[in-house]
Amino acid sequence: MQYQLGHNNQIAVPKDQQYFYTQEWQADERRATIDIKTGRVTKTKDLKELFEGIDQ
Repeated sequence: MQYQLGHNNQIAVPKDQQYFYTQEWQADERRATIDIKTGRVTKTKDLKELFEGIDQ
């Protein structure tokens, strides 16, 4: 999908993707990036292992 610059160098974002550009979503993305960079993540080999870890 290609985007075209509009007036004032703004990009038109499709309606079904606008939520991803809200302040709330972008703040969550910044927090997730920090969590990943600081190692505050859980790695599992599959969903079963993930849910077993949550249930403990």
